[in-house]
Amino acid sequence: MSVFLGGDFETFVETASPGDRFCYGRGESPPREMVQAMRPFVEAGALLPLRQRDGGGFTFIVERGRGALPRGQRISRGAVRRKRIRKSSLTMVFEALVRAARRGTPCPTNEELAALCHLSGRLAASYRMRCLVQSGHVSVEDHSPYGRRVVTILTGPHAGKATKEAKL
Repeated sequence: MSVFLGGDFETFVETASPGDRFCYGRGESPPREMVQAMRPFVEAGALLPLRQRDGGGFTFIVERGRGALPRGQRISRGAVRRKRIRKSSLTMVFEALVRAARRGTPCPTNEELAALCHLSGRLAASYRMRCLVQSGHVSVEDHSPYGRRVVTILTGPHAGKATKEAKL
């Protein structure tokens, strides 16, 4: 059991082990600001307030309990990076094709796929389409220069659905 005399209250709360003590005041009554600052920790069982007779007055001590720090009172350890799952460009192209097949709309052109999936251009979209065909996720029916391609989904819950044939 260690005793922190004076010092920083937040540091004590962060680093103390159960049984460690922190002296936060002397006199007839405890410092009001400290009592208010400790209230959430005391209610959560993380801190236990104590007092000891000291001559004509009291010494006010708080002991670290076994309770966890309250969620809203946990000391921040710096910036927290939010985890966001990023999709690959190939997954985004496949999802765009599935969406079109599910809705029964014509297949997006390479330019439209590039815009939807944040690709650099139509050649990048064309490359992703070739990758999806080679991996067996979709099949593409050849189209004339004046019509859109027809894509059939081969994997997943929407297997068998196809985009609508349309003329440009």
